[in-house]
Amino acid sequence: MDKKFQVSVGNLHGEHTLTEILQTLRATYSGSIGIEYMHIGDLQKVEWIRQRVEDPNFIPSDRHKLLKVYQELLKIDTFEQFLNTQYKTTKRFGVDGGEAAVSGLNAAIEKAASMGMSECVIGMPHRGRLNVLTNVVRKPLVQMFAEFKGTHYDFEKIVETSEGDDWLFAGDVKYHLGTSQVFSLDGNTTIRATLEANPSHLETVNTVTLGRARAKQYYLGNTAESTTRVLPILFHGDASFAGQGVVYETMQLAHVQEFAVGGTIHVIINNQVGFTTDPVDDRSTMYTSDVGKTFNLPILHVNADDPAAVTSAFELAAEWRQTWATDVIVDVICYRRFGHNETDAPEYTQPVLYKQINKHPRTEAVYAASLVESGIATQKELESMKADLWKEHEKAFKAADDFKPGEEAEWVATKWEGFVRPTDKSNAHPTGVDIELLRKIGEKLCYTPPDFKARFP
Repeated sequence: MDKKFQVSVGNLHGEHTLTEILQTLRATYSGSIGIEYMHIGDLQKVEWIRQRVEDPNFIPSDRHKLLKVYQELLKIDTFEQFLNTQYKTTKRFGVDGGEAAVSGLNAAIEKAASMGMSECVIGMPHRGRLNVLTNVVRKPLVQMFAEFKGTHYDFEKIVETSEGDDWLFAGDVKYHLGTSQVFSLDGNTTIRATLEANPSHLETVNTVTLGRARAKQYYLGNTAESTTRVLPILFHGDASFAGQGVVYETMQLAHVQEFAVGGTIHVIINNQVGFTTDPVDDRSTMYTSDVGKTFNLPILHVNADDPAAVTSAFELAAEWRQTWATDVIVDVICYRRFGHNETDAPEYTQPVLYKQINKHPRTEAVYAASLVESGIATQKELESMKADLWKEHEKAFKAADDFKPGEEAEWVATKWEGFVRPTDKSNAHPTGVDIELLRKIGEKLCYTPPDFKARFP
């Protein structure tokens, strides 16, 4: 183990002992992130990834960055915990156990924005949707609580105006709704984030999301620069990503000229159970993400209990997409703290798994303990941050009693100009053709050359 070898890996350059080399490789490839990229048939891309993941600073260690990760995670965790306190038996399809994926999404958006992105279009199923609406797309917290309280829609007003309008945007369940918001990331960079509305049919939103992104890119000039400006992001469940044919069908269009969107970031919320199905029973491949190898995509597997590593994985995914204009997969290995929804009892179908989950601390607690242990923050500092954020939620919850919906469609912040409503009358357009033109067409259609001899059996 003391024999020296000439290497260039991580921060090792020149001659190093086998012990040093193994320690570096284990720290890089056997930690919280596992990266599949050697199957990619482009050596330039392989080297691009290797240089980044073998960088000793790939996963952050500085205090400022680690505390920023905690602050993002805390917002997501507080939202879920607050709803669980106020609406314990209400379906919300929380992201408990996979909270780091939402904070990672914010990191990916920030990274892409620093590389020219000005609009992101997100498609996702019900799991974690309310959290993404609030903490990523920035739907007002008071509006979200109003939906839980039932004060969001003025149904009397809707009924009053329904004869001259329609109910196109009203009355759907909370975890189907989308929104579109414009906001500033750092005081300088302004972006628009859109979360597509979604039915209860898993993965059907994929083509809608990419179609919207493609349309935006088209109207921005349909150039390489326009694809950089509009970023599509798709969230998937582990079982549906491996099992739904529309996933493969959509990915197959990634480089077809009229459908290409310059790459999509695919995020798998891999909570290791599909409704009640164990991974061993829902696919034939080793990993749920293996379909990505068909398309030579980099695949980043990351432990959701390490939010700093999750942030790094998402930032790398965004950098890859903005650089190479191809798809990338982030497989967030997590768990589902409750049942398929909050009213289910998963102990009946996965008793062994949920015996372990019920004993396992929340991701926020795991990460907070690591920050305290490493001296990044004190327990008192973190508790103060938690208390302040909880008060913000209580304030918004109280304000929701007096929330008044706007006059525009409630779920979306942008006007849908040019859309025809069901109650609008169609305009009549002239469809007649000049009689002489019809005669000429008829003569040509029925013309038989003089030397043509028809033969009949």
